[in-house]
Amino acid sequence: MTQQKYTTTQHDSAKPGENMDSSNDMISMQQIMEARGRIMDAAHETPMDKSSTFAEKAGVESVAFKMENFQKTGAFKIRGAYNKISQLSEEEKERGVIAASSGNHAQGVALAAQELGVDAKIVMPENTAESKIEATSGYGAEVVLSGQEYEEAYEKARKLQKEENLTFVHPYNDKNVVAGQGTLGLEMVEQLPELDTVLVAVGGGGLISGIARAVKARNPDAKVIGVQTEGCGSAKQTLNSDEIYERESVDTVAKGIATRSIGELPARYLREFVDEVVYVSDEEAEAATALLAERQKVVVEPAGAVAAAALLFQKEHDLGLEDDDVAVPLCGANIDLEEFGEICRRGKSYLTEVKNQC
Repeated sequence: MTQQKYTTTQHDSAKPGENMDSSNDMISMQQIMEARGRIMDAAHETPMDKSSTFAEKAGVESVAFKMENFQKTGAFKIRGAYNKISQLSEEEKERGVIAASSGNHAQGVALAAQELGVDAKIVMPENTAESKIEATSGYGAEVVLSGQEYEEAYEKARKLQKEENLTFVHPYNDKNVVAGQGTLGLEMVEQLPELDTVLVAVGGGGLISGIARAVKARNPDAKVIGVQTEGCGSAKQTLNSDEIYERESVDTVAKGIATRSIGELPARYLREFVDEVVYVSDEEAEAATALLAERQKVVVEPAGAVAAAALLFQKEHDLGLEDDDVAVPLCGANIDLEEFGEICRRGKSYLTEVKNQC
């Protein structure tokens, strides 16, 4: 395996000039509670589903999945997007919002804006899957295709934002977005108050920021563990440093969390509220995706299944969860069906290989 190269920075790796208030960064539980009130009619309170299969295979006391794959648009993103857009001034709403995304954030912003009667423009890379473009435009957003990678789409969105005086909705470097994602954590501790450990997928870091803030406020002894794949991991280095680590490149089957670094704001939450970060392999992520389909009867994209992968292979990663009641949000289900079938076949094969080695 080629040794991954990192760069470090003291500022927001997602470009300066974001609508991020650097003062009073930490959201309060009151802000998360208020966010829940705002999004109540826009987002589902998704159920928790216990799994004896995963508990037995992982060797833990119990497992409960937070079924955010059943959320509107198939992912958690509408929580933060709606909480953000709903708090804009009437003048800002009249001008409209813009975002850059090739996946779940695009659909979350599009639907939230539609629900609030706000015009939305989403810039997506030119190679974005047609199904994702159609889903985003289906929620009423204007889709602009630009560049081959997210960074190019991002630059185009920032340019349009300035030219058209729109409000940029960032996927993770925004306190109101983080507070919206925190409603998921609040639901988890209310639905499963006995939880000992929460495993959370990490991309830019908005989801784990909100969940960790809510969980630690209600249950300070609970562990919060972030999960990335080896092909996009940088959060572990950032957690143990005063700097933000940025990868030179990313290469992973978990496209929904394929970021080169976490954001500046999430980095602060990571260091304050997250106990550990673990990296799983693509093979482990695919295995968890396959087992979730086979035994839980659900479609989850690999990015939404990485936390389940860390659970499934927790002994191999020395997580020490044997006596724990574990909660895992399944945070995304947006995947092309043909690709999903291929991933499940590879994942099933890997599970068989691991079983035969035991």
